[in-house]
Amino acid sequence: DLYFNGVALSGDPGPLFYPVTYLWQTTPVTLAGLALAGLVGVQAALALPHFPYYFTYFNPLMGGSARAPEVMMIGLGEGLDEAARYLNAKPNAAELAVASWYRGGSFNYLFAGQDLDIEEFYRADYAVLYAHQWQRRVPNDRLLDYFRGLTPEHIVTLHGIDYAWVYNLAEAPPPDYFTDWAGAIRLVEVERPAAAVAPGETAVVRLRLYVLDHIDRNLSVVVRLVDSAGREIARSEGWPFGSATSTWQAGEVYVDGHELTLPPGTPPGYLRVEAGFHDAESTLMLTPTTAGTQAPLPEFVTVDYVAVGPLPDGPVAPLEETVRLGDFQLLGAELAGSPLPTGSAALTVAPGASLPLTLFWQLARPVKTDYTVLVHWIGPDGQLVGQGDHPPAIPTTLWHPDTTFVDAHPLTVPPDLAPGDYQLMAGLYELATLQRLPVVIDGNPAGDTLSLGVLTVR
Repeated sequence: DLYFNGVALSGDPGPLFYPVTYLWQTTPVTLAGLALAGLVGVQAALALPHFPYYFTYFNPLMGGSARAPEVMMIGLGEGLDEAARYLNAKPNAAELAVASWYRGGSFNYLFAGQDLDIEEFYRADYAVLYAHQWQRRVPNDRLLDYFRGLTPEHIVTLHGIDYAWVYNLAEAPPPDYFTDWAGAIRLVEVERPAAAVAPGETAVVRLRLYVLDHIDRNLSVVVRLVDSAGREIARSEGWPFGSATSTWQAGEVYVDGHELTLPPGTPPGYLRVEAGFHDAESTLMLTPTTAGTQAPLPEFVTVDYVAVGPLPDGPVAPLEETVRLGDFQLLGAELAGSPLPTGSAALTVAPGASLPLTLFWQLARPVKTDYTVLVHWIGPDGQLVGQGDHPPAIPTTLWHPDTTFVDAHPLTVPPDLAPGDYQLMAGLYELATLQRLPVVIDGNPAGDTLSLGVLTVR
């Protein structure tokens, strides 16, 4: 309650020092001062328990730790130090390779072993994932979906929030989207153009190849673009990475690039990216296998797709409701250029007519099933009178999340269909089991098929 008010000098100035008089003045204790001190004390009492991770404190009046991950990004590296300490406690910590997020900071400053980027988890003994990776869906959905199916060995939890997950990869199966050749080359990632490629332009496709074991012979790789009818549109062939595979070193990663030029006049749509290896001398194709299970695959494996433009960005008239079928969202539908559903106004069609039906889909997260699109004609009596089910041009297991997929195919009106009003229904199902995905409209269950509108046959 004192504050400094000044200094007075007195007496004769001497050679070394002066007599000094300090002048002090008291100030009365006020209610405002007590309130301020009380607020500081409350803030300290709330914050100090979070030492040294002060950013783990969230306002309890706004929901606190339980609510924060739902409304904001969580984590600025706190918790990764605890993950590093957990791994350092292992007897062989210095020999471990660990893939992590924020590897160039909070984790590798403390970890005693080798640190790798999280995208190279397939080379690591352990992996550490971080909280806002799940929120931001980085580095990619496929990687996160793989780890979502694993059980973490350890979770770092700070004040009720999970911040870091430690996975033992020595006990984890490899992702089922990895493909092996000759037990020595593993395809772990494909890079393809994110935007549509115009006819006459070149699409660059890169294969990231991880060497599992020494290769005692030279292999050639074939990368090609194939349309929905199985016709080869473009092809690139030669030594992968431009080098002899017999010189490759186990444990290394080689990025193999290919330029594929689309012929002029290539129609808009989607082309499958297929890859295969053959013996450079005998030209015999190798049988690829699914990583982990070693299940045999076709000689050419579909590893991704390339969009050929121009393709519409979306439906002319997007659906007003949010329509979901499992992890898929139907953004809109068009029949012969007219938007569906038609509502109270029916579209008029003729028996036997062929009409282009276009469905616009978006995928929320990767799926592990190749679904078939259901298209049914339902008569006034509720009976099925015709159907045009089809698989999409690209298997749904290869669809990229948050990318609009234009699913177009001809729809033929049954030639013997009697005049009248018919419902055009759509859905998705697994061909092997005929199990349909449930339809949810604006959060409400709506069966397993969706009405696209009313068609009047005349």
